Amino acid sequence: MILDASNNVRCQLLTLLKTLPKEYVEMHVPKLMLYITSAMTHLAPGIRGDSTKYLTWLLTINKDSVLRNGGWAKGLRGLIGVLGWGTAKDNGCISGDGSGGAAAKGKIRMQHMGALREFLRAGLFPDHVMSPLGYNEANDGLWEFGFPHWTTHLHMLPDRPGQSNAFSYLSLFSMAQSNHGESAGVEDLEARKRWLVEGLGKDVLGSLRLGLEGVRKEGGEMGRLGARIAVMLEDTLNTEGKGE
Repeated sequence: MILDASNNVRCQLLTLLKTLPKEYVEMHVPKLMLYITSAMTHLAPGIRGDSTKYLTWLLTINKDSVLRNGGWAKGLRGLIGVLGWGTAKDNGCISGDGSGGAAAKGKIRMQHMGALREFLRAGLFPDHVMSPLGYNEANDGLWEFGFPHWTTHLHMLPDRPGQSNAFSYLSLFSMAQSNHGESAGVEDLEARKRWLVEGLGKDVLGSLRLGLEGVRKEGGEMGRLGARIAVMLEDTLNTEGKGE
C-alpha cells in the first residue's frame, strides 16, 4: 500500500503504522525500506512525494536497520532523485518533485529536505557521543565504564539483532551470491563516510553538494535549511577544501 495509487490509502496507512509499537515493526524494517526506496523512483509524483514521509517515520523505528543491507546507498540516491537533483556531471539541480501548484511543490520539497537532514544525521553521526572525561548519566548505560576508559563503548560487541552482521557482505555463513554491489561493506559509520568520500558514492556526494548549493541560493526558509544541511555534511565528513 506504500505504492498504492490512492492518496487516501497511503495517508491512512502511514497513520496506522505510526500507532504500532516499535518492537512490532523493527523486524520488518528491511522489507519496508525496500518498498520506500521503490516509491522514491515511482513514476507517479504523488507516490514519490509521500515516500519521504515513510522514510522519516522509519528512521524513528530503527535507524541502524534502515541504513544496513544497502539502505544507506539506496536511500541517498532515492533522496537525490525525489529532490530532482542531477549528478555532479549534470551540473546540479534539475527540478523539484511533487504535483500541484507552487505552494504544494514547495511544501513537498521542504518535506524531502527534512528527510534528507534526518537521513544524513542517522548515517553520519553516532547514536551516543561519550564525554571526553567520561562524565555520563547513570541511566545512559555507560555509567559503569567512566574515566579513563571513555571509549569502551566503541569497542563493545553489538547487543541488538541486526547490528552483529558487519561482515554479512562476505556471505561467510550463507549460500547467498555476492550481489550487494555498491552497498558491500557499508555497515558502520566510518564505512558510510568512506563510501561517500572515496568510494562508489562520490557521485552522490557531488550531487548533494551541488544540490544544496542551489537550494541555498534560493534564500528563504528553504535556503536556510539547505545551508544548515550543507554545513552539517561538510563538518561531519571533514572534507571541505579537499579534492574529490
